[in-house]
Amino acid sequence: MSDPAMRILLICGDRRVSDATRAVLAETGIDALEADDDAGWSDEPAEALVIWTQALRRMTRREPQAIERLRRRMPLIAALALDETRLLADTAHLINGIVFPEINLRRLGAIIGVARAGYLLLPAELDRQQLTRSTSSGASERAFTAHENEVLSALAHGLTNRQIAQHLAMTDSAVKRLMHEALRKLRFENRTQAALYARFDREQ
Repeated sequence: MSDPAMRILLICGDRRVSDATRAVLAETGIDALEADDDAGWSDEPAEALVIWTQALRRMTRREPQAIERLRRRMPLIAALALDETRLLADTAHLINGIVFPEINLRRLGAIIGVARAGYLLLPAELDRQQLTRSTSSGASERAFTAHENEVLSALAHGLTNRQIAQHLAMTDSAVKRLMHEALRKLRFENRTQAALYARFDREQ
């Protein structure tokens, strides 16, 4: 007896992209149920919501309570192009994972599994040139303190603020303060950009 297919909700906003995405996912054993962000949230059982960042931004403005209800039900995976990480500035705190359809859509099942375990997964295929294009154009490393370096290193390994605090024997507020200062020095807007930088660019 074969394993049942994974089922996800998919909100794209572009019918052609949605159809192509569903076809690719079907080949990997994922049943994608297309949802309409104008029609409210589906009560269909699903293991994750894969939502394009533009749709996520629209919905957080129009239906913030619906987003929160859905987050309690399943992980939110943001789908975006390699040059669109800046679009996560307002919604990065909502997502549990990222999929770049251009390079790792076929690995969505694994990404969802990691997100359900509480980690943010970033694709190893994201090379240095792609990272430079997809993050802040003015980012540069500037005299990090020892603690800021430790926080960035932990962030590169996918740890949450709470896990970083436990790992470094700090308070949650101390980690938040160090993260804020590192973001300021890098001129990044959110921890997603910092995670990309710390994982793929900082240690080159």
